[in-house]
Amino acid sequence: MSDDKSNVPSLEQLKPLVRSLVMRIKNFERLEIQPHRLIGYGRRGEEITWPCEPELATCWIVYGVCQTYGSPDSYDHFTSLHTEAAALTFCDKVMGMFPHLRGRCSVAI
Repeated sequence: MSDDKSNVPSLEQLKPLVRSLVMRIKNFERLEIQPHRLIGYGRRGEEITWPCEPELATCWIVYGVCQTYGSPDSYDHFTSLHTEAAALTFCDKVMGMFPHLRGRCSVAI
């Protein structure tokens, strides 16, 4: 695992993101980190990624997970980060802001 945390958003940078998710985040049961690899680009230049093995990952995506009616899990894409270490640091910051999520972050491989 890399120790590069250079692309981890600061708390100040997180505030607008978290404010926009505050109504949904209270329903999250946990956070999940998944390794993804770049498979192409969309029409507007956005990256298209797909889940992969950790050693092939070009980014790590953080999701908020909640139980929904008729479906076991619903995922809300938070952010993409370049390393697993950066994703874990991001989760630590979010869990610090929302006590009901503390200790509820996992890496899905």
